[in-house]
Amino acid sequence: MKPILVNDLKNFDYESLSPEIAVDIECENNLHHYGSYLSIIQISVPRKTYVFDCLKKRELYGLKRVLENKLIKKIFHDVNFDFRILYHEHEITPRNIFDTQIACNFLGKEKVGLKDVLKEYFGVKKRSKFQMADWTKRPLPESMLYYAATDTKYLFKLKQLLITELKMLKRLAWVKEECKMAETENRAFKTKTFDDEKDVSKFTQKQLFRFKQLHELRERIAKENDLPVYFIMKTDKLKECARKVLSLKEWQNLKSVHKLVRLHANEFFQASSRNGNLILARKKNNKLTTKQKIFYQELTQLRNEIGIDLKLQPHIIISKDMLRKCAIAGDYSPLRNWQKKQIKLKRMRSAGLEPA
Repeated sequence: MKPILVNDLKNFDYESLSPEIAVDIECENNLHHYGSYLSIIQISVPRKTYVFDCLKKRELYGLKRVLENKLIKKIFHDVNFDFRILYHEHEITPRNIFDTQIACNFLGKEKVGLKDVLKEYFGVKKRSKFQMADWTKRPLPESMLYYAATDTKYLFKLKQLLITELKMLKRLAWVKEECKMAETENRAFKTKTFDDEKDVSKFTQKQLFRFKQLHELRERIAKENDLPVYFIMKTDKLKECARKVLSLKEWQNLKSVHKLVRLHANEFFQASSRNGNLILARKKNNKLTTKQKIFYQELTQLRNEIGIDLKLQPHIIISKDMLRKCAIAGDYSPLRNWQKKQIKLKRMRSAGLEPA
């Protein structure tokens, strides 16, 4: 069925959307243009798929109400990035979700990307050429609209198949709890700054100062020309240029960079020639105490054993971040209910006791 393109978000009949919808988004994420922002939102109901054009829209009208409505079930596949973009640009926090990727994780699947899952359950082969497509193109080609619709129209059936398998393994409650927690997780969207780059701690104070000047100049030029920052100059090349002061002539003839660098050679020369020293701000000391390390190691071992028993990857049982939170707390209070129950069961069996 042909997807329905919706350009007029203000006058769309949002009441027509069913109590359960499947949702996905496509966005620009520093691949073809500067920045990360929403392009379209795909919403499927049992017999239709709508593609809402959200590009550069300041107001999403009823879409926000629908996504945040607790009475409407939303099926996603991997909410992580989608939620960050939705909140970053429009302060939308979807409620009442079912994440089919979380479900796949708890079924012990090795390949949980939507492309692999659709192929496994429905024999659908997604066209990979659109994975890196420029979703800011307007009008959107029909082939891209059909590709976008594929991401949502199978999610209803997929959800039911996964729920059946989860019930057989008695893990549906685990997935529901994880989905509920996913709604409240911090989805802050952070633009990378110079001190977020890898290995900057190896710079001298002068080199770090120079790198900061060049990093900020690259960002400005990328923004002014609506280009991804890596189009202007790759970060490894930027680091190389920060390690020494290049002459104006060297900047004018610099290779393996966008022509805009040579065009702005004088600005890059001035930025790299400024004198200054910079010391990285000391990051908060997050080292665990000896007691906390012992707790962390013991819980890690327990987690790994549970993973073997359940045939699940250890990070699905308890993530490293959660292990750390427990170590700092000195107990299991940060864990989900299903995790606490599995630890209790494992300890009972290890002690030769059978749960009631």
